[in-house]
Amino acid sequence: MISGDRPVFIALAIINFVMCLVGPVPWTKPGGWLAPFNIALYTLGFFALLLVIVVIPVKTAPLPLVSTYRTAYIILLIIIFAKWALVSVKYIISVSPL
Repeated sequence: MISGDRPVFIALAIINFVMCLVGPVPWTKPGGWLAPFNIALYTLGFFALLLVIVVIPVKTAPLPLVSTYRTAYIILLIIIFAKWALVSVKYIISVSPL
């Protein structure tokens, strides 16, 4: 349904930020904002936001590390997967009967 590298990147950016809205961070308990898990998620979210801010305005000019939209959405996919993996590990740890 989505054709082209730029629309795929924009769709992934939207998916990434929707993950932040419905993920575990908005429901963090008071005082839990500075937990290492949340700081890791903040850092990954910052890098995703930075990538979007840098890549979206650029139409054709190559960037140093991100020369094409395909490279940009692969990097964004890696960030999304890392966020998903962190949340999944945290959930598994929190419900395991150890």
